Amino acid sequence: MATLDDVYADYLRRAGDNPRRGRREIRALVQASGVASWDDVDEAFWQQVRSEWLRGEDDITPFVANDDGNARYRAIAMQMGLLD
Repeated sequence: MATLDDVYADYLRRAGDNPRRGRREIRALVQASGVASWDDVDEAFWQQVRSEWLRGEDDITPFVANDDGNARYRAIAMQMGLLD
């Protein structure tokens, strides 16, 4: 069974040499996506995440063509104190 640590390690592999997202941001991302469990964070999941967000260049719109998911992310991130 996958955990946040597993998903974060997967993010680190995808982020390149200078990862700029912490575990809390990845947790918010997964929560906002609506996946049922950490096990559901697979290649298809990561393909829905904008490369600009992964690189830390955009804080408020992590998902490609998913306005509802982006709104959920912003709400969760604000509640967690990740966004102003």
